[in-house]
Amino acid sequence: MKKTISFLLLFTLFLAGCNTFDGSEDYHPIVVHKIESTSGKSVSQYHRTVKKRQDISFVKKITKEDYHEKMVELPSSEADYTFYFDNPYAKSILYRLWILPGNIAVMGHGGWYVELSKENSEKLMNIFNINLK
Repeated sequence: MKKTISFLLLFTLFLAGCNTFDGSEDYHPIVVHKIESTSGKSVSQYHRTVKKRQDISFVKKITKEDYHEKMVELPSSEADYTFYFDNPYAKSILYRLWILPGNIAVMGHGGWYVELSKENSEKLMNIFNINLK
């Protein structure tokens, strides 16, 4: 009987140690797609998935910041990239990303578009593995 209880206790502790859920809402991979124009049609191609916690935290931060003073009009061209946080428990928001001359990024969704600082633009492009122009 003692062996059975000891085994169950050790097995329970093992399962608890294997649990990777940390309760954090901030850690959902980011899926990035590149928009390419072929034959006059825009086609979304998978580009990469970002899984590093530090990178996800940075992108989450810049999508949540209040940029009202840096809001811009919707760029006239099709977005260069799209991305979303791959959260299986919530509806995903599709963000659009434009890369402007001078390696400045414009990001937005649902009617708001903001120009990121040069530093944030370059860091975001590095995280998304976008070759700088």
